[in-house]
Amino acid sequence: SGAIRGNANTIDMNRNYPDPRAGQHPDGNMWQPEVILFMNYAKQQRFNLSINFHGGAEVVNYPWDTWNSSQKITADDSWWQFVSHEYADTAQHFGPSGYFTDVDPSGVTNGGDWYIITGGRQDYHNYFMHCREVTLEISVTKNPSASNLMNFWKYNYRSFFNYIEQANYGIDGKIYDSLTFAPIAGKVLITTHDADSSFIYSTLPSGWYFRMIDNGPWAITYSAPGYYSRTISGI
Repeated sequence: SGAIRGNANTIDMNRNYPDPRAGQHPDGNMWQPEVILFMNYAKQQRFNLSINFHGGAEVVNYPWDTWNSSQKITADDSWWQFVSHEYADTAQHFGPSGYFTDVDPSGVTNGGDWYIITGGRQDYHNYFMHCREVTLEISVTKNPSASNLMNFWKYNYRSFFNYIEQANYGIDGKIYDSLTFAPIAGKVLITTHDADSSFIYSTLPSGWYFRMIDNGPWAITYSAPGYYSRTISGI
């Protein structure tokens, strides 16, 4: 009751993030304290896969939000479409009649094809943090009653599990020094495929990386400051 979209400064935090097209402050405001906390948390955790939950519609909204598909699509557009349809198909099957159809009968939309926004968390995570984040709109009612939450869980939990399971698929491995075997924070670039920051990094202290992607084969170039780059093909 009484929920508002903006923070105490009346600023919409989902328009306040750095944007890959519109720059560091797309809404003309300084980063809000809540946004700074989220950005710092993402830098500490280095998420590989995440979800941004919303109400007000019923649809899986995949990147980009700042461009429509005629302007630019992600390097992994086909992967995004597969994951998004897997989510929406399952939600439609287990939800009531007409659920997840109000924006598009498929339950899926490219964000910018629905409507373009700048400064959203989805594009920030995908572009600047090399994460894979999707936006889920799960209720046409913007502020549904708490008594309906269990129903939304029943409609969506299998889809949640499907999405989380995608973190197990793709390419993963460890980057390490060939002489000392010490783990390295290195760049993982899918040759002739990656674009617009879709490449990822391995993280310390483990040196492991996780790259969700469609079926290959792929050629991957590994690089890090102070090391010769190495390309491995046929993955």
